[in-house]
Amino acid sequence: MPEPEPPAGTPGSRRLPRPRVAVEQLRDRRRRADEGLAWLGRRPEARASPLYRVVRLLVRSVLFGVFRFRVATSGQEHLPDGGYLVVAAAHRGWMDPFVVLHALPPEPRAWFLGSAASTFTSPWREWLARRLGGLLPVWRGGLGVEQHVGSARAVLAGGGVFVQMPEGTVSGPPGKRMASRVLPATSVGELLEPGWDGRLPAEGSREELALARRVSDALAERLGPAVESLHPSTLDPPRHPRRLAGWLTWLLLGRGPLDRT
Repeated sequence: MPEPEPPAGTPGSRRLPRPRVAVEQLRDRRRRADEGLAWLGRRPEARASPLYRVVRLLVRSVLFGVFRFRVATSGQEHLPDGGYLVVAAAHRGWMDPFVVLHALPPEPRAWFLGSAASTFTSPWREWLARRLGGLLPVWRGGLGVEQHVGSARAVLAGGGVFVQMPEGTVSGPPGKRMASRVLPATSVGELLEPGWDGRLPAEGSREELALARRVSDALAERLGPAVESLHPSTLDPPRHPRRLAGWLTWLLLGRGPLDRT
């Protein structure tokens, strides 16, 4: 049996992090739990509004001026004009969307498929997210992906950028040095070559699931070398320890467990 935690205030005791609010509990507090376009209530715009540009400038000033984050980015020559997908590699926490936005121009707008439970922790944050745009929320545990596919299609049809991060959790404490690289554009057909005849399996079938797995594996093989090459540049020097790493990790999120340290 595990040893019980010592009472608070005794030697060796430590305060456990406050657990995150369960998705079901947060849903119960709300009258509705809309997702995607149903929550947004409008078509996702590709143009950057004056409000978005002002907020973007303010956020960049805080992140890079006050907190002194350092984000190295490259490969912008590979960016299309608009109406494309961005599939990010590692998703460690709340800072990752800002790393993506730092690599992209302010226009066309980027729209993220994001966790509603992590974002809607207060009414003002939900109001601001809807007003600024850029978020298409997901309530985990929902049935089907059709509405999220519909959200992606609406973003692309309007000339925007749809961003998807395969890792949807906080993996470990972030440092202040980060990096991103825009790789040459690819397609499903290119990722599946050779050996794919171009035919799509029936929706919801095992064959469709197997094909999606092949695409994911091929994409991981393409992203892996880039992530490994960028990793050394994100390590803080030994003389600059991550003193605020724990605080920065949960700056915009409710505290919870980490998948990896």
